[in-house]
Order: sequence, then C-alpha cells, then structure tokens
Amino acid sequence: MLTRLVAKGAIEHEAEGRAYLYRPIVQKADCVRNASESFMKRVFDGALQPILAHFVKEEELSDEELETLQKLLNAKRKK
Repeated sequence: MLTRLVAKGAIEHEAEGRAYLYRPIVQKADCVRNASESFMKRVFDGALQPILAHFVKEEELSDEELETLQKLLNAKRKK
C-alpha cells in the first residue's frame, strides 16, 4: 500500500538506515475531497442530493448536528 501511495504522490519516503521514513506530501483536506468525490461518483453517479438525503435519512443526528447542517444549507442558499 505504501508503494501505491508513493506512486500516486500522496506520500514520500527516504531511507533511514535499513528502514524507510514516510511522510505525507498532500493535505488531509485534499485527500478527503478526492475520496468524497470518488465515492459520490461510484455510488451515487456523481449526484450530491441523493448522498446527502441518504445520510440525513439513515443516520442518527443530534439537534446540534441538524442545526449545523441547517446553517450550512442556509449559507449556501444565500450565495
């Protein structure tokens, strides 16, 4: 797996004695964005609304989580 991540440019390594020291070279936010987009394309044919509806319907959400989601949607609507 580490070889694949090096080939994809996600991590780099350097020899340290007989071992390799690995470190990330991309930001976590970039990895999350790419993984999310890939998942959405594979499972929901790239459509955002069905994935959001699925998770809102299927997951137990606290009042605080619902309020946060509502604020995000309201802010998006104003743009």
